[in-house]
Order: sequence, then structure tokens, then C-alpha cells
Amino acid sequence: MRAGADGACNLRGDRGATVAGDSPQFSALTAGNVLRRLVGSVLAFVNTAGLPIPAAAIAIFAAAAAFPLAQVLPWLAVGPATGLSSVRPSLC
Repeated sequence: MRAGADGACNLRGDRGATVAGDSPQFSALTAGNVLRRLVGSVLAFVNTAGLPIPAAAIAIFAAAAAFPLAQVLPWLAVGPATGLSSVRPSLC
């Protein structure tokens, strides 16, 4: 992506993003980005944090099912909007 004259990002094929699709890939990426002496501790922390986060999200959204969809959708947009706003500076 490149910033245009108006400052907006335009999608081009010269940059990409990667996503770790499964646990071994994610662990390899994590281990490759920390100091060698901290790899074990960091992997233990990341794998430990990996269970409660989705479990809490599932519980929250199961409770949200009791509300009308029109009230729930704006709250669901907060996550993607936050993520996009945080990566925008690195994409332009």
C-alpha cells in the first residue's frame, strides 16, 4: 500500500500481509522474534494466553445473542476498526 497525494492508502500488490494459520506456525513466528534465552518462557505465556481469550470471547458473544442484532453489530465493529487503525501507519 502506498499513500496517495490525498494521504489515503491505496491497495497495490507490492506489499502483503501474512497470517499464521495454525499453532505450529504461530509458535515458530513467536520463537523467531524473541531472544533465544526467553523462547521457552514466551512460548509458555503465549500458549497459556491462547485458551482463555477465545473462551471469554465465545462467552461474551453467546450472552450478546440475547440482544437484537442492531444493538450488537456496532460493538462487533470496534475490534476490526481498532485493528485497522493500529496497522494503518505501517501500511502507508
